[in-house]
Amino acid sequence: FKTPKIINIKSKKKLIVFLGRIHHEKGIDIFIKALNTINLKKWKVKIVGPWKINDGGSGKEYKNKLIKMIKNDSVKLINPISAKNIFSLYKDSSIFVYPSLAQNETFGLSVIEFMSYGSVPIVSNLECFKDFIKQNSNGIIFDHKLKNSNLLLGKIIKNLITNDKLRFRLANRALN
Repeated sequence: FKTPKIINIKSKKKLIVFLGRIHHEKGIDIFIKALNTINLKKWKVKIVGPWKINDGGSGKEYKNKLIKMIKNDSVKLINPISAKNIFSLYKDSSIFVYPSLAQNETFGLSVIEFMSYGSVPIVSNLECFKDFIKQNSNGIIFDHKLKNSNLLLGKIIKNLITNDKLRFRLANRALN
């Protein structure tokens, strides 16, 4: 894992990414519901990861449920990709969303990897993220336990895609 020497945050694509297991404990349904509440304009969203049960996912039924929930052509659920293509996601993405609901969530390496490429992380309010994400400084933590957490997440995403100055500031701090 090697971070490039120069990262131009302003030239990153209008791309929002979730990378992880397609599992019900990862909060992907909250993420999709949040996306359904906002106008993504020219932004694209990629939800990437293994969905098969033997690969740690929640299975085909859950994957199909998520696909049916998507109301926007800009949002794609993608099968697992190669390491080379994961680096492209790091490089291209402006925002990384990891809305995990798992109380036993581990360290959150993917969050740090995306941050090291200047992606603004939006994560759920779990202890494991608080060691390296400082609220509204180098990322955003949202309360995933609220009744309408999807609406809160939608507002956060909308704010980041419409406020370049805020997104660039958070991205620059995520790099450090």
